Amino acid sequence: MAADSWEKAADKMENASYYQLVMGGAILLDKARLLAGESTENIAVLHHHELVAVDGLAAALGQALLDSNKSPTSGAKKSNDTEAL
Repeated sequence: MAADSWEKAADKMENASYYQLVMGGAILLDKARLLAGESTENIAVLHHHELVAVDGLAAALGQALLDSNKSPTSGAKKSNDTEAL
């Protein structure tokens, strides 16, 4: 059926505009693929997530954790120290 349409269209190509030729050809090709069970539309989706400066953030957080765990070395008494009366 599509092949017959191609042949009939070929006879009338001289009177058709470029737009009509392209649209007609595209529609016939689409319908031929549909009848053959092939895809008529191809869609690709790409998701890309990029982590920027994660190393610097990890280093800063690590240093902050180390700084928060340091015990003061001067000016503070330990909890087990006792004062002489």
